[in-house]
Amino acid sequence: MPTWLWIVGGILLFFVLLLSASVRVFILADNGKVTLRIRYLFLSFNPLKQRKQKKEKKQKQPKPPENAPEQPPEGKLKQFKQQLSQVMQLLEPLADAVKKLLRGVRVRHFVLYLEVGKEDAAATAVEYGKLCALVYGAYGTLGNVFYIPDPDIRISTNYTEQCFRWHFSVKVKARLFLLLRIGVRFLMDLAKTKLSKENEGGVNYERDTVKRRHEHDHGKNQGND
Repeated sequence: MPTWLWIVGGILLFFVLLLSASVRVFILADNGKVTLRIRYLFLSFNPLKQRKQKKEKKQKQPKPPENAPEQPPEGKLKQFKQQLSQVMQLLEPLADAVKKLLRGVRVRHFVLYLEVGKEDAAATAVEYGKLCALVYGAYGTLGNVFYIPDPDIRISTNYTEQCFRWHFSVKVKARLFLLLRIGVRFLMDLAKTKLSKENEGGVNYERDTVKRRHEHDHGKNQGND
């Protein structure tokens, strides 16, 4: 067998091994502070970590106050609802083909803890009911996209103080080849959706133009009469 065939075969095998290797993603969110860690083979990095910019001139910058004011519970609760709604808005319109591919993503660990307390017991009970409807409705949407074995979801009430605390952690595992397929499929569906909207806009514009022309001709005829 020629030497170049061995070389080509070795290169192809190398790329197959790279594509079949698993990518592990760990997400941790504690009261709004998000940590993201991605591991692939022997590589590990955090894409959310801010890189230090090179300073042309060393200047003393004022240090932030150590005791920064903490966000009130109402603000934390509102921020949590907004973030959850944004995630659902991304997942709900996904095409069935993308959802089928996402079923291949393995969720190894899924934990969500919530604690809410309002000014009185009645308000706390009402807010608890709203959170249960929101969280379990969102989990139902996630369950249609991902297979989540043994989720740990706990929502508790605090009748002694006004507060809102939450903790979320998830570990996801998928092969690199599957992630590339999901990305390509998602971009194709996004392009199709955009083109269909542009075509609908063009058709509506043509209809409006014909309608305006018809109204103009009709007005002209009435003036001649």
